[in-house]
Amino acid sequence: MRDARTRTIPNACCGAICLLGLALCCLRALTGALPALPAPVSCATVAVATLLLGVAAEGAYRAVSGRVGLGLGDVKYMAAWACALGWWVVPALAAACLGGALYACIRRERTFAMAPWLTLAFACAFVVALLR
Repeated sequence: MRDARTRTIPNACCGAICLLGLALCCLRALTGALPALPAPVSCATVAVATLLLGVAAEGAYRAVSGRVGLGLGDVKYMAAWACALGWWVVPALAAACLGGALYACIRRERTFAMAPWLTLAFACAFVVALLR
């Protein structure tokens, strides 16, 4: 993944995930398929809340520390996945943070690229939600 090398997430990637999530929501609303995933309104609400809370948290961190923390690309990426997963992004985000932090500690690094860990966690959350 590009983020692991450059620490950037292309907007096209976030847009594609968002559009696929919205298409999945429409499929659920029209056919009743995939009932284990949250309702489309719930997914949209969580996506907006994720975006707003993420931007606010990153802005506050930057104001206090003077450095970039999570990064706004990661915030957009989480909001895009929330379009498909709804509230499932919360435990997936916690797992991604824990996994990335442990990996960084093992490698004795101070920072790590978040998107690869988010991708793994969100994909696992999607599979778990479907198997439920």
